[in-house]
Amino acid sequence: MLTTRRMANRYRNLLLLSGGLALACVALFLAAPQGGVVLLPIALMLFFYAVLWLQPRHKSWSSGAEGEEQVMATLSSLPSCYVLHDIVLPGQRGNIDHIVVAPSGVCVVETKNYTGTIRCVDDSWEILRGWGRRARFMRMRGNPGAQARRNAVMLSEYIYSRLGLDLWIGAIICFPHPRCELIVCSSTTRIARLDGLRDAIMNQRSSRGLSLEETTRIWHTLEGGGAAQGGGGHLWFD
Repeated sequence: MLTTRRMANRYRNLLLLSGGLALACVALFLAAPQGGVVLLPIALMLFFYAVLWLQPRHKSWSSGAEGEEQVMATLSSLPSCYVLHDIVLPGQRGNIDHIVVAPSGVCVVETKNYTGTIRCVDDSWEILRGWGRRARFMRMRGNPGAQARRNAVMLSEYIYSRLGLDLWIGAIICFPHPRCELIVCSSTTRIARLDGLRDAIMNQRSSRGLSLEETTRIWHTLEGGGAAQGGGGHLWFD
């Protein structure tokens, strides 16, 4: 199971638990108003905890999981490729959403299931906030391009340390949500929508291609060498 889906389920369960406890406190208070007066503020605290803390996080993790699952489905149609998902490299804390090991080379795919209008100028990422005359582009809290390139560098270093293969690894950012409008003036990282992701991967240019032996070694290193944490890998060969 993907980390994002696991986290979404965790917040969903906490949300249901908090809501159930709040309702139980209200029911006990109604049954004995005088003796259960202390239960009413507890119910209110649980309610606000669920609405203000748990619900937004459940929504955010669920959206991320849905986006990654859509990208997983798209990547499953790639021919002659090893595809791995939700990979944590040894010694690293963050995960790599998707890794594609193809005869043309290796690339990482970072999924951002954002909604709204997003603008990219070189390595600056902004999102449109507000409505009408008050609408303004504001700098995004994270930098998808920097994250994708950092993952590519980490993966390249890991493969070199384990296999001695000095590879250039591509980085792609995928925005699968249909209500995401992209304004790309220029970008230092390749950007793709869901319907163009397959072509973006298959048409990537690397310093050299990979042999079947090399792709197999890379896949076994990532899948069986302690790097896979979560979604695991899938092999697709014609």
